[in-house]
Amino acid sequence: MGFLISVRINYRICLLKLSFLGWDILAGFTLGIGYIWLNPYKQAAYMGFYADLVD
Repeated sequence: MGFLISVRINYRICLLKLSFLGWDILAGFTLGIGYIWLNPYKQAAYMGFYADLVD
């Protein structure tokens, strides 16, 4: 049971990270300037994921 929960959580984390792939590519085209806005947005999404996980 615990293993299945762990697999499901890892799957959701993987999907969250893949959802930012396009944004990472676009930020790379701006020679890194786009990361000024992208990194805080990603961190907020990860914090929201963790908060949802803890509840």
